[in-house]
Amino acid sequence: GLEMGLKETVFLIITGIAAAVALVLPGISVSYLLLVFGIYDGMILALHGFHLPVLAPFGIGLLLGIFLSTKTLEHAMKHYPRPTYLMIFGFILASLAEIFPGVPEANQMLLCCVLAGAGFFAVRSLSGLEDTA
Repeated sequence: GLEMGLKETVFLIITGIAAAVALVLPGISVSYLLLVFGIYDGMILALHGFHLPVLAPFGIGLLLGIFLSTKTLEHAMKHYPRPTYLMIFGFILASLAEIFPGVPEANQMLLCCVLAGAGFFAVRSLSGLEDTA
C-alpha cells in the first residue's frame, strides 16, 4: 500500500538523496537504484496517481541530494581534481560492463570506429568551447 508514516517518509527522503547522487554521477542508474531499495513499483504507482505523500518526501530528498552532491563534487574537483576525475572515470568504466553490447561483427567494425571517433571529436570540440566561455 501507500500508507505513510514517519519511518516511510524518512526512508523516501534518504532514497531521494541517493537517487540524486545517481543522477549527478555517471554510470549509476536511478531506476536500478529504486529497484535495489525495493520502491520502484511504488514510485511508478505514486507518479501515475500523483500521490503527493510519496512524491513530496522523495522530491525533497532529490533536491537536497542534488544540491549536496553537486556542491561536494564541485569542492572535490576544485581541491582534488585528479582523484575526482579518476573516481568518475571509474564509475563510467564499471558501467561499461552493463551497457557494452559486445564486439561488432566485421561488417560493422568500420562504422563503429567512425562513430566512436566522431563522438570523441564532438566531446573534444565541445570541451574546447567551454574553455573559451
